[in-house]
Amino acid sequence: MNQTVEEIAAALEADAFGDVRLSVMGAAEPGEAAPDELALAMNPKYASALADGRARAAIVWHNADWKDLGLKAAIKVKHPRMAMA
Repeated sequence: MNQTVEEIAAALEADAFGDVRLSVMGAAEPGEAAPDELALAMNPKYASALADGRARAAIVWHNADWKDLGLKAAIKVKHPRMAMA
């Protein structure tokens, strides 16, 4: 996949925050994401797995505090299911 957080956010028509030039190679579950993968944490129930994981970037729920989750970059989506459609 090898895209930047900024490119993915643009494709999803979503907002990107932090190091938007961070490159990711794929996507994964929050607790299983490697540092070069985008964690898919679009619901607050994934917060603990995301905070405990190794992901540096994630797609998060709209009002998530991505810095408190230990991320270097985040994509915030208002309607998670629509973003994945």
